[in-house]
Amino acid sequence: MIHRDYIMRMIEQLNKVLAKILFNKEVKQFENALGEIQTSGEKFLGLKWDILNQLSDQDIIAMLKIGGELNVGKTIVTASLFKEEADILETLGKEDESWKAYLKAFSLFVEILMVEKTDEIINKAKEVLQKIDKYNLPVNIEEKRVWFNSLKKNE
Repeated sequence: MIHRDYIMRMIEQLNKVLAKILFNKEVKQFENALGEIQTSGEKFLGLKWDILNQLSDQDIIAMLKIGGELNVGKTIVTASLFKEEADILETLGKEDESWKAYLKAFSLFVEILMVEKTDEIINKAKEVLQKIDKYNLPVNIEEKRVWFNSLKKNE
């Protein structure tokens, strides 16, 4: 039960952060929103956000596994922050950076779904997939897209 409580606490903290990010997006304070993402990412993960941006999705996933088991709470936070970052970068016209963040967000959301399926994560993955689906995807992301689409069909 400790595991579930830990995830719920992480999600509560994440929701507070997302509220700040969404507020900044609404008032078009995009730099403040990006700053909130960086600060929150560092607080939750103990790693500079710039470093996370340089890592591949596979490297991030490996980092989020403890003893081979995915830390779902931290993965939810990381995926959600990448999605928010991608949305902001897209709004700012930074397409390449946005696309990379969307790829990481999708990959992380699918990793979560491989461990624990929730409607909320399925919906977030679906939303991100709509942003990247029209592009040629890297092989590992394409494999996750195929897996995710088969998951949706089995609902």
